[in-house]
Amino acid sequence: MIVFREAWMEQVPQTEFTADESQGDLRRLGERLVAKYMDEVAPTVEPAAVELDVQGEIAGVAVRGRVDVLDVEGRLIDFKTASRRPSSVSPDYAFQLATYQQITPGASGEVRIDSLVKTQTVQIVQQAYTVEEPDLRATQVLYPMAQKAMGSGMYCPNRQSMLCSQKHCSFWKHCEEEFGGHVRPS
Repeated sequence: MIVFREAWMEQVPQTEFTADESQGDLRRLGERLVAKYMDEVAPTVEPAAVELDVQGEIAGVAVRGRVDVLDVEGRLIDFKTASRRPSSVSPDYAFQLATYQQITPGASGEVRIDSLVKTQTVQIVQQAYTVEEPDLRATQVLYPMAQKAMGSGMYCPNRQSMLCSQKHCSFWKHCEEEFGGHVRPS
């Protein structure tokens, strides 16, 4: 827990907390989640790389990311937190994993999402996933489309996205100023 606390203290000064968030409560929850993962899952993982910065090109577009874990068998392991137990791999996670699979040397196409679930009793949900042709095609079509739109100066907020909120986006104030409307609080 010492490593978690040191990392927490390093991040707090540059973190924007919402009015309804308690730094102490979040720190304690983080400690519980990390302790559970370290006790129950980490001993079974044989990492080849941890927090691996990756970059490459997909359909002519330069992309980069940071892989949480690449194990010795080429499986990508991605960490997520959730407030409720996930029942499937969401399309945005599948897109992220298809991206990582293409730009990570040694990646096999097999992936696993380890979700740390923030319920009364913290849980870990592991979801195995195989990156398939439709996932790869989505990245090969959507990256060039997004690049073209950005190159033309067109940026469209997606206020219907579950990630479009004051809690999940540090650019929400700029978005409201530029595009109008309101970004939901949580």
